[in-house]
Amino acid sequence: MNVKLSVIIVNYNNIKDTIECIESVLVSTYKNFNIILVDNGSKEEVYSTLKQRFNSYEKVILVRSERNGGYGYGNNIGIKYAEKLGSNYFLILNNDVIIEPNTIEKLIVHIKSNKSIGIVFPVIFLYSNKNENLINSIGGEFCVFGFSNDKGFNKNYSDIKNEINNKFFSAPGSCFLVTSRVLKEVNYFDENIFLYWDDVDISWRVRLSNHKIHIVKNAFAFHKLSVSTGKKKNPFKVYHREFSCLYVLTKNLSLKSLLLLLPIYFILCFTKVIYSIVRKDILKATISAYVYFFKNLNKCFEARKQVQKSRKVSDKEIFKYQSFRPIFRTIKYMGRG
Repeated sequence: MNVKLSVIIVNYNNIKDTIECIESVLVSTYKNFNIILVDNGSKEEVYSTLKQRFNSYEKVILVRSERNGGYGYGNNIGIKYAEKLGSNYFLILNNDVIIEPNTIEKLIVHIKSNKSIGIVFPVIFLYSNKNENLINSIGGEFCVFGFSNDKGFNKNYSDIKNEINNKFFSAPGSCFLVTSRVLKEVNYFDENIFLYWDDVDISWRVRLSNHKIHIVKNAFAFHKLSVSTGKKKNPFKVYHREFSCLYVLTKNLSLKSLLLLLPIYFILCFTKVIYSIVRKDILKATISAYVYFFKNLNKCFEARKQVQKSRKVSDKEIFKYQSFRPIFRTIKYMGRG
């Protein structure tokens, strides 16, 4: 089981959480790993503090990007750097996640048990409610109408532990393990997605490549949740959610499915615009996202060509993993101030 693994952590202007995240990884029972910390265009003082803090740690490699190109961009920098060092497994880890000492070991054991498995991830708890054992995610739920959320969110672990299974659509982007072989097959993270829906996107492409995604029931992590973007609804989050949603759907759906669903998407987009009128900042962000999407259709279609050319399974197979529950949670989210 002695495979070389790199833990990829992307940081943007966060010192405290990033240090805590790295410290949790350093005490792992699995030893054949390094940590590639990608600083995604942070302020000079943030970069300098992290460099000074981990300069003496052989396992921690700090890679600096001069600009913040988004989550996928940062992860790709870390992954490709790690590949040059000979790593063939990658733990994609948010800098606001804490893992247990045996988490990496259990994830590797599971992913090596079957070559058809492309991604594995642990049960992820809410860090702020550690004593209550409240769930952050046991998989991502997705509806083809353009809605997604975390399965099991805010539910007590003891109430749903017997329901934990592989009936979900995507791995949570905050913590998952993937092989170099699978990443190359799906062409890594899509850097046109700055934030949000990147987990849905890469999971979708992994499923299209005919690989499975599994949750490892006895591996655990704790997520602080929305540290970088804030917990409340704001224009920044709305803008990136709306753009990324349209981009991912347009790119990954088959032509037949896309043409069938386009009228529904237009109605939903119009509804969101009308609903946003009560808040001018949200309205502006929503419209701006749609305008930006149409201005960049060429990038979307270029990425779409690659996805459709390499797909190995039909949408019928993909849709087996979808759920309609995210619709109701999204409606609730839209009602927040």
